[in-house]
Amino acid sequence: MVLVGNGGIDLQQLKDLAQHLSVKILALDNLPLSNCLVFIKCESICLSFFYRRFCIPVLEAMALKTPVVTTKNTSMAEIIQDENNLISADNIEEIAEKMSYFLVNPQFANTEKHYTRALDFSEKKFAQQVLDIYEKL
Repeated sequence: MVLVGNGGIDLQQLKDLAQHLSVKILALDNLPLSNCLVFIKCESICLSFFYRRFCIPVLEAMALKTPVVTTKNTSMAEIIQDENNLISADNIEEIAEKMSYFLVNPQFANTEKHYTRALDFSEKKFAQQVLDIYEKL
């Protein structure tokens, strides 16, 4: 398991739990969230936020066809557009349940649907939309 971020006050508790469960954990502090190289070998990712307007790593994971679990109380719900992959950031049991579910049942992660959705955010499509706006002026 790769933990990106400082883990806050729960980092040691997470490390202890991982050791107890015989799960290898790699904690990466201060890694820019825009570095999607972390996602290439992941079986699934969970990006949980209490507040986030936009999150490039969610799109990067979707574009890599990696199962994504993310929070419903942020703009991530609009990006992923799939209730099946959304969790509440403050509900640890729900987070664990969704992560476990997709690890055991990756076929239900809707990765093809999410890949197609990620294409909606391509640079080319964005540039065309900006050009269309300018042409209307």
